[in-house]
Order: sequence, then structure tokens, then C-alpha cells
Amino acid sequence: PEGSSTGEGDIKGRRLSWTVAVGSNPAPLRFEAQVEGDILLGHVELGVGPFKERAPVEAVRVGSGARLPFREGSVAVVETLTACGVEYVFGYTGGVSTSLERSITEHGMKDFNARNELSAAWMSYGYNRVKRRAASAALTWCVGALHASPVVYAAKLDSTPLVLMLVESAAAWDMRDILQDATELYPALKPLSKYIKRVVDGEDLPLAVRQAVLAASTGKFGAAVLDLTQGAMYQRTTVKTEPLTLPEPPAAGETSVARTLELIEAAERPVILAGAGIHLADATGELRRFVDATGIPVVSSGAGGRAVLPDDHPLYAGDMSGWGYFG
Repeated sequence: PEGSSTGEGDIKGRRLSWTVAVGSNPAPLRFEAQVEGDILLGHVELGVGPFKERAPVEAVRVGSGARLPFREGSVAVVETLTACGVEYVFGYTGGVSTSLERSITEHGMKDFNARNELSAAWMSYGYNRVKRRAASAALTWCVGALHASPVVYAAKLDSTPLVLMLVESAAAWDMRDILQDATELYPALKPLSKYIKRVVDGEDLPLAVRQAVLAASTGKFGAAVLDLTQGAMYQRTTVKTEPLTLPEPPAAGETSVARTLELIEAAERPVILAGAGIHLADATGELRRFVDATGIPVVSSGAGGRAVLPDDHPLYAGDMSGWGYFG
């Protein structure tokens, strides 16, 4: 907006320093940098009265194909989400969460804004439950994460993969009693979560995101919460992002299967109690074939176990919940 400017500088080996007057600014911009091959790294300073601002400067030689050896924390988060198979981000963004939202947009990741934090979290919950893994993540700003806390708790109770990311306001605001205070979010969400980490260092972001997706998607599925500080979104990291391959679901060993069959054969009136785990394991077909072959009746365990067999199946004895779907 200020047009173009020219300045003067010095070159000492690989080190450069120069000043540039820009528009009506009372003081020039002062640059210092060093050239390493096709990469230039340095900083720029601007002084206005008693105040000084300093920002990083980096560049690569045009046409060289060189890449900078680092990226900002927000970029590392998006790269790691993508490498872990996360396809969508559902959010109710605003405030400082834009420090992450900008990189989501710049990298072309599919992003959906909901009417509020709770609906965004439910959207992610539903998508992940169908996918049987953390195929999406939810994003909120600060105390908005508490609006999504019922979904975090639901994911823990009924074993649904969920990754909730919240971005804190700047730490400098902690002493200013701002409206969006994140001080108590970590202890509030910890009892509801399977996995939770507060990340203050940008270098830790690739590992934290990877571990969150892994924790949510393996073992007993549940909620993984990432409490991300705003500063970490702008810090630089050189930690590499690696693709995540989820392990195969555990299977019963031959000895366990043989022992189960022995118990069934020895039982006088065996009954199968089947719950939501049948759905999460995509095992409704196997259950039906087993029931049809053995003639053992099935009782479902609560609302999560409904439809493990059709309601009109002759061997479905009903639901055991306290409401009593069947007389």
C-alpha cells in the first residue's frame, strides 16, 4: 500500500544488512540476514519512538527449488493432521483460533464452520463414528471448548474417536482478566478425555497431534484433547511430520477362542450379551452368522447395542436397558 522503496546496504561475505525507507514511516526498516546456499534467513526491525518491532525474514532463490528448513507451528499442525488421515476440520472459529485457521485454509484442508461449538463437535463425532477412526477434528477458541464438552464426555462413554483442538488466547492476557480465559480448561476437560495435552512449544506440535489421533483411534476409542497455546502457532519447528498407519484391531488368539467354545458347550442356557462394540468392530454380520449357526439368543446392552440383530430376528431377546423396550 505504500508503494515501492529503495535502500542502501552492505555485503560482508554471506552476511547482508540494509535499510529501506517505507512511505511515511518516521524510521526506516533495518534488515539483517545471512545467505546459506539458496536460502536467506534473517530479521527486520522497525522503530517508532520508544517502541521496536522485530520480525523474521526468510526467502529462497527463485527457481532453485530450495525449501526453508522450518515452518510455523500452525503449518505443522495441519501437515500432521493430513499425514494422520484427518480429512475434515469442523469448527466454530474466531478470535485467536484464526492463528490455526489460516493454515487450514492456506493448505486446502476441508473446513466446515458450524453455528456453535457444540454442533461442530457433534458433526466431527458423527463422521468419526461412521469412519471408526479420527477422520476429522473439531476446532474451538478458548472457553468455547466447554460448550463442546458434552461431546467429549459422550465420546469417552460410548467409545467414539474424537479429536478436539482448542486455541488459547495470548498468555500476556492472563493477568488482564479477559473474557476468553483458558486457565481452567485443561483441568476441566482432563476427567472427560482419554488423552489430553497442553502444548506451549511449537517443536512439540507434530508429536502431540500424532499422539492425539493415535490415542483417539486405537484401543478403546475416546476423546483426545489438544490445548494449544497461541504462541505455539507462530513458533517455528523443524520436527518432521511422518505418515501415521493405524495398527490392525486386536484379535483373539486361538487359545481364547477354544476356551470360549468350551464354555458355550458346557453352558445349559447360553445367552449372548452384545453391545456397541459389535457396531464399532463392524461385526454385525459375523454375529448374525454365529447366532444362526448355534441358535443362541442375543440380548443387547443398552441403546448402543440396538440393531446388533434386527428387532424381528427370532433369536433377538430384546434390550436389557432400564427402560425395557420389550415386555
